[in-house]
Amino acid sequence: MGNDVSLLDKWYRSDFNAVPPVSILQPIDTYLVHFLNKRVPKLQARDSGIWWGTLAKMQQMLRKASHTLYVNGKMNHEEMHNYHMAVTEREVINGCLSVGNVKDHVIVYTRIINNINLQNLKRASNFIDINDRKVDQEAVKLLAHYRDELLPKKMKSNNAIYKRYNVEWIGREGLAPETHEEYLNDFINHFYKVGKN
Repeated sequence: MGNDVSLLDKWYRSDFNAVPPVSILQPIDTYLVHFLNKRVPKLQARDSGIWWGTLAKMQQMLRKASHTLYVNGKMNHEEMHNYHMAVTEREVINGCLSVGNVKDHVIVYTRIINNINLQNLKRASNFIDINDRKVDQEAVKLLAHYRDELLPKKMKSNNAIYKRYNVEWIGREGLAPETHEEYLNDFINHFYKVGKN
């Protein structure tokens, strides 16, 4: 693969009691003890920066390895895709697409944020997948497929509650009550009305 797999050896532990054996990602604070430490912001920021860099490297290695295994017939497409999937995509699958009766159990609000300012990557990364200081185009494409095609189809075909918002990123911070009052009021009122029924 051309990558130093010692990173994976460090962060994953083998569980040989499982059948078949599995590798389990260790908690972040196993090695980065200040990752959750809000009392010392500098140390938390340092460990957080190290973690996000580490995660990006591991994702790249796992994606490359899973693709190689798929191309060589050692993994099917679904197994390979598991290593390419964004967190939000997994949440959509587990929380909606794999649920039988969405009408009585699932409400979906989708928010599309247009023109995200990438000058403030830390803030932007709260709203879009960033990998190696750039937008993760693969994650964006996969998420769009679920968000724009599969999810609306599932919700509408089951006559379930589905509402979509398009908002603009404004200024450096992007979203704020002062600049997005109409959207926020509509969301709150709709959610309240639905929750009462």
